[in-house]
Amino acid sequence: MYGVPSKGIANGDFVLSYDPNVLTVESVEAGDIVINPRDSFDVAIYPEDKMIVFLYAENTGRGTEAIKEDGLFAKIIVTINERAPLGFSEIALQEFGAFADNDLKEIPTDFITGGVLVKDEPVIEGYKVSGYILPDFSFTSTNGPIVKAGFKVEVVGTDLSAVTDANGYFEIAGVPENAAGYALKISRPNYLDRVIANVKVTGDTVVSTSSAPIMMWAGDIVKDDSINLIDVMEIVKCFNTTSADELYNVNADLNRNNAVNMEDVMIIVKHFGATPESYNE
Repeated sequence: MYGVPSKGIANGDFVLSYDPNVLTVESVEAGDIVINPRDSFDVAIYPEDKMIVFLYAENTGRGTEAIKEDGLFAKIIVTINERAPLGFSEIALQEFGAFADNDLKEIPTDFITGGVLVKDEPVIEGYKVSGYILPDFSFTSTNGPIVKAGFKVEVVGTDLSAVTDANGYFEIAGVPENAAGYALKISRPNYLDRVIANVKVTGDTVVSTSSAPIMMWAGDIVKDDSINLIDVMEIVKCFNTTSADELYNVNADLNRNNAVNMEDVMIIVKHFGATPESYNE
């Protein structure tokens, strides 16, 4: 969990889906940010329905044991089944009730799909490709972890990929040597896709650093490979709303500050008319 509000998270429920033909869920353990998990944290595994059900409810009723810091909410321990098909097996959000504080005020939440990469060779073979990715707009310590996390980085032509963490860092292990160079595709909902060409891998390779990250442009809300008037209209539909309003659209809240306002408009204006090819201009 990243971006936990100061009032804390007192309750929540959601369901994750997975493929039991690929994975056997052995157990699910509460993370270290969950206080008194014996009384506040519950989980049920239903292989026949391909789902894991989570229920969290702070036990005191006063919010004194609410989650109030970023960190690990839960750990899912799985075994890869014998003869499981190769490739990426998603563990994704299937249903979401809500996360709320002790006053039962709903907390806006983004989920990032994860999963397990099933390979027929040890991951230790090959090299590590790593780097940092950041959005090309200003953010605070509150929304920073949210906007930095969730960029998917794929090694084109392979099944290798990774997702950035709350620092914008990604690491892909087991990348075979390729002196001719790979292409890395970077994508995320509401952002303009970007391809980094000619990434030569002859050893562990760092493609960017925290001081010189790869920058991504937000604003392609409808994902048509262009930042244009269609995206502006998505903001107009819910302009001047907050996360407490019914018309609020988290996809239009580009900087994830729980409000759709002129800050989001200016993010689009900054690269208005851009396409993926514009990154190279």
